Amino acid sequence: MTLADPRRRRLLAGLAAVAWSGAAPPALGAAARVVAIDWGLAATLVSIGVTPVGVAEIPLYRTWVAEPALPAAVADIGLRTAPNLERLAALRPDLIVMGQQTENARALMAPIAPALVLDIYSGRRTPLAAAREAALSLGVATGRETEARAFITAFERTADTVRARLAGIDRPLLPIAFLDARHVRVYGRGSLLADVLARLGLRSAYEGATNPWGFAVLGLAELASHSDALAVVIGPTPPGVEATLARPGLWRALPFVREGRVRSIGPVWAFGDLSAAARFAQALPPVLAGSAP
Repeated sequence: MTLADPRRRRLLAGLAAVAWSGAAPPALGAAARVVAIDWGLAATLVSIGVTPVGVAEIPLYRTWVAEPALPAAVADIGLRTAPNLERLAALRPDLIVMGQQTENARALMAPIAPALVLDIYSGRRTPLAAAREAALSLGVATGRETEARAFITAFERTADTVRARLAGIDRPLLPIAFLDARHVRVYGRGSLLADVLARLGLRSAYEGATNPWGFAVLGLAELASHSDALAVVIGPTPPGVEATLARPGLWRALPFVREGRVRSIGPVWAFGDLSAAARFAQALPPVLAGSAP
C-alpha cells in the first residue's frame, strides 16, 4: 500500500489524531523499544512480531491473558494503574502504548518517552472494530504494518471457519466469568465477546444494561431468566469457587445448569485485542460440539 493510497492516508491521519504525550512521537515505523501498559496492546504487539521491552503486571497477564505468551526477556514495569517510573526509564523506550485507564499516569511518563493511547473501549466504535484499528496503528508505529494486516486477515479467516462450524447452534450463548461463588460478570452489548459472537453468527443471551466495558455484574439468581441459554464460563475462576458451586445450592438449581448446558473455556481477556477475540472464537467449537440447537 503506497502513501497515495486513500486507506493509508486515512490510517496515518488517524494516528496523527491519537493522543500523544511527552516529546514528539517517533517517526512512523521507527519505534523499536516499546513498553505496553495495557495487556491487550501487549498481546497485539507480540502477535505482530514485536517483543515489548516492558509490560505491566506480567504474572497477572499470564493468568488472565495467557496467550500470546510473553517472552521471558520482557521486563515487568509494575502496576498497570501506576507503573514503576524508575524501571520504565531504565528500559529507554522509544514509545509507550497504553489505554485510557492509564490516563492519570501519562504526565508522569511524559519525560521518559512519547505515549500512544489506543483504547478498545473508547465508545467511538465497537470493541472489535477498535481492536482491528489498534493492530493497524501499532503496526504502523513499529514498522510492522504488513504483519498487522496479516494478523487482521488471520482473525477474519478464523472467524469465517468457526462461523461455518457453529452454523447449527441456535441457542443464545451467555458468556460469564465468576467474581466469587455468588456473582458473575455477564458480557453483553458493547463487549468484545458479544462482538465476536455476532461475527460468528451466534446470539448473545444477555440483552440488559451494561457498563462502558460491555458487562454487568449479576447475582446468580438473576441468571435464572436466561433459562434457554447455553452458558460459557470463562476462566480463570477464583480459588474455591468451583468447589462451592459443586455443592447443592442456587447455581445447581439454574435451568441451564440442571439441563447440562454449561461449558467452560480457558482465560480470555475480554478487554483485549484481536488475539483475545480469536482465542474466544477458537475455544467455542470444541466445547459446543454436539450441543443441541
